[in-house]
Parts: sequence; C-alpha cells; structure tokens
Amino acid sequence: MKMKSTDWRKVMGKYVSIKKYIIFIIFGAILEIIVFLVWLCTKNNINGRLKILRDDISKAVVVIGIVLIALNIYLIINANKINKLSKNLEYNFCYKDELKDYHLFGKNTKEEKKYNKYSEWKDGIQNKYYEQINCEDFYRFLNKILRNKTDTKDMLEIVVIPLEFTVMTIYMDIYNECVDLISLIIVATVLLIILINNILNAREEVYFMQDFIEILFPHKAKSE
Repeated sequence: MKMKSTDWRKVMGKYVSIKKYIIFIIFGAILEIIVFLVWLCTKNNINGRLKILRDDISKAVVVIGIVLIALNIYLIINANKINKLSKNLEYNFCYKDELKDYHLFGKNTKEEKKYNKYSEWKDGIQNKYYEQINCEDFYRFLNKILRNKTDTKDMLEIVVIPLEFTVMTIYMDIYNECVDLISLIIVATVLLIILINNILNAREEVYFMQDFIEILFPHKAKSE
C-alpha cells in the first residue's frame, strides 16, 4: 500500500535537515566566485600596496571558502548516515525534534518549548518511548547514531587546532609584508569561529544521545 503524501511529509520531518549545510556550501562557493571576479576586474587596474591588500584578503577568503565547502560536505555525509538509520520508522524516533527539545529546556528563549527542566524532559522521554525501554534493537539503533556523532566531534576537535596552527604558520613563513597580518587575522578569526561553533554543536549532540540512552537504558549506559 502506498503512503499518502501527507504521511510522507510527516516521515521526512523525522530526518536530520541538511539545508544549513547546503547553504554554507553555496556561501563558500560564492566567496570563491567573488574572489575570482574581483581579481579578474582589477588585475590590471591596481598596483602597489592596494594590490598587496587585495591579494592578501583574497587569499584569506579563498581559504575560508574551501574550509566551509569541505567541512559542510563532511557534515552532510554524516547527516545522511543518521537519516539512513532513521528510515527504521518502527521506533518512531524523531532525531531532529528530540534534539530541539533537549536544546531548549532550561534556557530563556521566546521559542516554544515542551520542557522547562531536565526532569520534565526525562519523564517525557520515558513516557513516549515506554514500549522501547530495554529493547535491545532500539538500544543498538541509538548507539549507531551516538557513534556517528562521536566520530564527528572527535574529527572536529582533532582538526581545529592543527588547522589553525598550519594556516598561521604558512602565512608567517611565506609572507613578510606587514599588510599580510590582515589576511592572517581574517583567516585565523573566521576559521576559529566556524570550527568552534561546529565543535560545540557536535558536543551537544553527543551529550544529547548519551543522556537519551541513559534515560531508557540506565544499566547499559553505566556498564559502558
């Protein structure tokens, strides 16, 4: 029997959205295009210090664009892994909605939230997934998602410091002009903001999955 269109939209709502990752990839590509167009329009029109300034800022923007594209492609791949796992709909587990509830409780926000504190969220999870408590298959299903998110967090934490250090070292070794400090500061600051933001998000998702598993499978969570 075919699923109705309304049911299909409801099912799709259970999946992890990749829209924001696609937006960042497009933004990174736009940065690369802008750099190329600026260089093309000004290659024969400016010189001296202004040319050096243009080149320095262009280098910084190119690096930022590449990092945005590469990082968000990686995040899309991981989101798709979660979505493939979520196709097992018999558990009625909505990763996106559950994460949103976890993110909002205990925070002062105008956004509508179901729970005001952890204990309320815990009771809600236990009531909603009562039939899945101590279900081995559901436990393994959740653990696959947890491992995926842990791998993402570890990758970002391992990459962030070496990447920052490498970029700054390259700039300091290759360029001697004082104006190059501008591109160095731009690259270091923007990359740090991007990567730290992604690390914090990845950590929250790992903590969410750990708490979620601990609520439904306290004995298994403690044993591991």
